[in-house]
Amino acid sequence: MDSKKAALTKRRNKIYSELQSEEKKLAAPCSTADSIIINSRIDALRDSIYECRKAAEDIDVFWINNK
Repeated sequence: MDSKKAALTKRRNKIYSELQSEEKKLAAPCSTADSIIINSRIDALRDSIYECRKAAEDIDVFWINNK
């Protein structure tokens, strides 16, 4: 179980890094089309972070319920 949580944490941290990179791109001047694409990517990254968190919580719940 710990290895799965560690993998999820590693993935979440990588996604956070990507998210910060995309947010920096959005802070720079860009076209409306680029802004829309970047915002879509940011939304997808935030969804991925939520999914990682939810999966980690599910592992915790499974572990507690099966002790």
